[in-house]
Amino acid sequence: MPNKNKVKIMNKLALYDGTLGPRYNRISEYPKKSYLSTNRLITFLTITLGYGLLFLIFAVFYGEKLINSLDFSGIIFAGFLIIVLYFVLLITYLIITNIIYKQRHYDATMATKQYYRDIKKLIREIKREHDKKLNLQDLELLREMIGETNE
Repeated sequence: MPNKNKVKIMNKLALYDGTLGPRYNRISEYPKKSYLSTNRLITFLTITLGYGLLFLIFAVFYGEKLINSLDFSGIIFAGFLIIVLYFVLLITYLIITNIIYKQRHYDATMATKQYYRDIKKLIREIKREHDKKLNLQDLELLREMIGETNE
């Protein structure tokens, strides 16, 4: 009859391997600092590219109207406002990115550690089961030897 603890542990391991394991293993391979830095860089580049494209689209459609309706100080103020909005957006997204990816790395690291703890538990269960079988075999050998000597 299979050991219930062993079956439970094996189910946990199989569930991890089938669902979150591949993703978490990829994340937990990286040191926290490298993982966060890489994702911050990706966020910086995508925000800059997206903001630049939005600015370009806005400039193409409304640029002439704005330049004709604003004087020099208005254009400088609009440019200052665009730059300030960019930095506010960038800092906000970088803070959010930092929080999210720090939590993802923590979750992946903890799940991977738990996975390896479960593997150690499974190995202990297998050893315990193996030791019981060996002890039963040794006991049977002893009984046979005793039975032979009693005759």
